[in-house]
Amino acid sequence: MGAHVENAYAGTSAYTLVYVPDNSFTMDLLLSLGDKVSLGGLTTSVEANFLSSVLQNVQANGEPVDWVAHSRGGAIFTQAVNITPDDLSRNSILFHAGANNELVTQGILNDAQIKYGIGTPGNEQPPYKNSDADLVPNIVGFNGNPIQWIKSILAIPDLSKGPLISPHTLPPGYIVAPPRYTTPYTEIAP
Repeated sequence: MGAHVENAYAGTSAYTLVYVPDNSFTMDLLLSLGDKVSLGGLTTSVEANFLSSVLQNVQANGEPVDWVAHSRGGAIFTQAVNITPDDLSRNSILFHAGANNELVTQGILNDAQIKYGIGTPGNEQPPYKNSDADLVPNIVGFNGNPIQWIKSILAIPDLSKGPLISPHTLPPGYIVAPPRYTTPYTEIAP
């Protein structure tokens, strides 16, 4: 996760890692779905409820905080903002391989006045860094097209093979997808 922060916010000297342990693929998928569907807050995860209070504290303290959400963290962050009816403009966010839907997230973040896709001066960032062979943003996040779905399904065996092979990580050198499924990741700043 340190590589995500260093990539997103160059020059960062300190950060806090909030880690949600993996339960199992099926349980993580169900929890992500619960945060995405929400059902009026009935299916909101414990993590999203907790993060909602953290986001409110950031706003109340007045010091800006830059966030990077990875994987299920994208769905958790989006739902945390969704259930917080306040202005959260002291927060900014970048999503790496998030399980959140980009169009839905954009509306939720805009309503809360959260900036996304900023990075640091001289290190501008796109709001989303997703491999076109990663099943989490493409299929779970409902962001991909049929070609990306096929690539993502073919790449399932590589998901647990570590940062140099898995299309779900941001490995050293920031090539986000194995070349046998897709081209190396290239950034196009907003």
